Amino acid sequence: MFAIFTFFSQKHKIIPHGLHEVEVVCYFLFLPAICSLSYFFNCVDAASKGMNIVTDQELKNKITPLIEKSGISGEVIVAKFDSEIKNAFAISSPVPWINKSLIAFSSSLLEVISEDELLAIASHEIGHIVHGDSRGKAFIMSFHNMINCYPRLAANVAKESMKPVIVFVSIIFLIMLPVLALSPSYENIKGLLSGFKPILILLLTGSFFILLSYMITFLLSAQYHKYSRMREYEADAFGARLSSPSSLILALKKISQGDLSITSLFDTHPPLEKRIEKLNNVQLICDQEENPKNKKCSA
Repeated sequence: MFAIFTFFSQKHKIIPHGLHEVEVVCYFLFLPAICSLSYFFNCVDAASKGMNIVTDQELKNKITPLIEKSGISGEVIVAKFDSEIKNAFAISSPVPWINKSLIAFSSSLLEVISEDELLAIASHEIGHIVHGDSRGKAFIMSFHNMINCYPRLAANVAKESMKPVIVFVSIIFLIMLPVLALSPSYENIKGLLSGFKPILILLLTGSFFILLSYMITFLLSAQYHKYSRMREYEADAFGARLSSPSSLILALKKISQGDLSITSLFDTHPPLEKRIEKLNNVQLICDQEENPKNKKCSA
């Protein structure tokens, strides 16, 4: 890929005069890194604008004691958004000098949960902020983008290039089909295949890049979702200790829809059955502790 880039850059004078190959290599390698910086900036503001999120002072007053208890520093925006899906999420800036976080609840969720369940869900989301899960996901997505930058670019170019080629080959095949049917000799078939050899090479090369891009996306997406499921368990444990395991279990049951006893490779959340099992273990630990300030039962 680098050899092709250098050849065409020099041929068409894309590389400025006097630019050494080492500098070209640096440009080639750092371009995906530069494109990946979008995952690290303005993620809170982007989420707020993209989902029409509205701040809610009443919600913030209820959650503020939990925020202070957890030790979160910086600005924490508490808001709600209109949605028929029962959901809540937390997002924080992956970079340390933008000290801003967002906790948001859907309108449909707020309609069906009690105040104890609200505090339990808020504690879970606070756990994501405390553990820096947004930072971890940003690094994974950035790495994904860097690795797949050029294969994805090549795949997109191949898709656009292959469309007219496939149409052309189909037309030629339909024209030649009667000729081959009337005189199906080995020489005619061989001559036809030899004429199509450059086109076949182009199609195979394009198919390779498309398949490579899909494979990279598949593998990296599977790792991203695996990481996300692991972080949900940690946020559950943190939220249960900061609020109440039983309240969090009730809230999760209201959020969950359908049979969540089975999870797929690309689920961002673990199955409800396993989450409840782990939360019950946290409840048992807390019940066995005589001192409520014990670290095992307190965030």
